[in-house]
Amino acid sequence: MILRSERLSFLLGLVFILLLCTSVQSVCGQTTQNAEEDSQVKLRVGYAHSEDAAQAELKALMSEVTDQQTWEARALKVREGILKGAKLTKLPNKTPLNPVFSSLRTYDGYTAENVAIESSPGFYVTGTVYRPTKHSGQLAGILSAHGHAGRFDPNRQKRCAVFAKMGAVVFHYDMMGYGDSKLAGWDHRKTPEVLRLQTWNSIRALDFLESMKDVDPKRLVYFGLSNGALRGPMALATDTRYQAAVLLSGGYTKWHKTIPEIQAFHFTPEVKQPVLMMNGTSDQVFPVETSQKPMFADLGSPQKKHLLFSAHHLINAHEVFNTMIKWLEDEAFQK
Repeated sequence: MILRSERLSFLLGLVFILLLCTSVQSVCGQTTQNAEEDSQVKLRVGYAHSEDAAQAELKALMSEVTDQQTWEARALKVREGILKGAKLTKLPNKTPLNPVFSSLRTYDGYTAENVAIESSPGFYVTGTVYRPTKHSGQLAGILSAHGHAGRFDPNRQKRCAVFAKMGAVVFHYDMMGYGDSKLAGWDHRKTPEVLRLQTWNSIRALDFLESMKDVDPKRLVYFGLSNGALRGPMALATDTRYQAAVLLSGGYTKWHKTIPEIQAFHFTPEVKQPVLMMNGTSDQVFPVETSQKPMFADLGSPQKKHLLFSAHHLINAHEVFNTMIKWLEDEAFQK
């Protein structure tokens, strides 16, 4: 049953109760036996070799992929390896999401509503759902992953509002250690097993988006900005339900040295969905030659496009919207 509450404090209280009552192991639904079996499994630690050595290894691996059958076999093997390294070899049971909605707001052409879903019993993923006020039939569903500014940044909210006004249902959710998750005490730099938590939360967030009656399950899109674009390959490599992905103002980075297992280069070769990357030519956060181009080159998708705009880290919003919609309609959804 979907409940509605105007009391945001009640929602946050549920999250704080989680911190007191739920361990990281129980959140992911792993048994003690499974945890012991996976205790020796680790993803490759980043910075273990030079960039040249990494490129040589990728080239050698790709030489073994000669057709669609060998590609799909390798993709399956790596996907299983990612889940094993994240201690998600045996995925937790998908328990009821029990969405709790609050603070429905109606604006010019769209609505916004806060929501909290249970990715596992007692563990909440928080976000905002944006919808157009006038529509018929099923719409494209966009799972929106924010940048370092977080979900509450006004520009991020405006972007989701425009997507809704253009005819999409958008779920803009908090990644671990941001937004309501940060208020509850989580820190993405210090949270143990953040890869496992974030991967499972993203899977359940897509479950929630896909469950909406006005969302077309054949038009599910991952949209990531900045840090959300950096984290995109992890979501795309472990969940094949996405029909397309848009990575805006992203690329490789060396910022996350404390948790190298979530470096994007582990996942980019296993991305198979159509991908559109859009970047600024003067982006100092993700430079063209050392950040953008290497990520784009590593993406395993046979249908990928990298567009550069005369901009710094953030690109003109109108150019982003128009380019993205045209690409989705003319290319990605036509595959």
